[in-house]
Amino acid sequence: MIIIETENDLMNLIQNKIPEDTSLDYKTPEFSKGGFSLELAKDVSAMANSEGGVIIYGIKEENHFPKEIIWIKIDEDKGYQEQIEQIISSKIYKKIEEIKIKKVISDDKTKFVIVINIPQSDIAPHQVHKDSEQRRYYKRNGSITRQMEEYEISDLFFKRKSPILKLIPQVKFDLNRTIIDLSVLNLGKVIAEKTLVSLKIPFNFELGSGWMKTEDLQGVYKKFEYFQSEIPFYPNIISAIGTLQTTKNKTRAKEVMISFMIVCEGMPLRKGELIIKNDFPNKPEYIEKIYQQGERENNPYWIIDEYQ
Repeated sequence: MIIIETENDLMNLIQNKIPEDTSLDYKTPEFSKGGFSLELAKDVSAMANSEGGVIIYGIKEENHFPKEIIWIKIDEDKGYQEQIEQIISSKIYKKIEEIKIKKVISDDKTKFVIVINIPQSDIAPHQVHKDSEQRRYYKRNGSITRQMEEYEISDLFFKRKSPILKLIPQVKFDLNRTIIDLSVLNLGKVIAEKTLVSLKIPFNFELGSGWMKTEDLQGVYKKFEYFQSEIPFYPNIISAIGTLQTTKNKTRAKEVMISFMIVCEGMPLRKGELIIKNDFPNKPEYIEKIYQQGERENNPYWIIDEYQ
């Protein structure tokens, strides 16, 4: 998933001519136009029902390519972010977890655009409620949002009957090093058994007991595996599986990327990466990116914040 945090990130999209696709949508900030609420609900639910993605309210497109930034002046803000949050909450069922809506401020601090980060949902399909009688499911195909076919809806409901395991990182506050507790959450409706988790972590991190090191590429990454055959993961319960931490004392990381693979009996293999941000004093956060079939796996990395 593309990360947009600065004006420079927005400019890079335009300069590099990054087109709209399944996981990227450009919108002009026309919040008062007729039909805005329904269009927003369709686009957000469609991405959650597909591969997840990013919607940017503040970029004008032409033939699906970004043309220019359309800024919103800070002194003309009418609570647009709160308006978007309210629409998503009221018009989409079930609630989409872990949506992040934020303002990206211009370098001169006078204007902004709104960026919506939408995860691929583990409890799809999500339904759009136009009114009490009109309720529809949508998905994303390339740069197009379309209504789902009946067989596509059935397929997503079927997946709910399987275990759905998600890797959850939680940064612990420590002034001496970076410590990240790792847990597994089962979002499915049935017990997960015979679970295998594989992680690639930066070379100067270690994992606690219960993990077996299977590869050590000096100066690049280490690979570990965790296999649980005796204790199942129950639905909607978070279970700790280990702790990731830097090996060197007096060393903290502002950002860490780890790649993962997780699978269990009855669940399709799930591969991706976690980008964990720990830029103190800001609250730690993470972004999950799921690899698509054939997508190349990235090497883990970390951005150091070293002090004495």
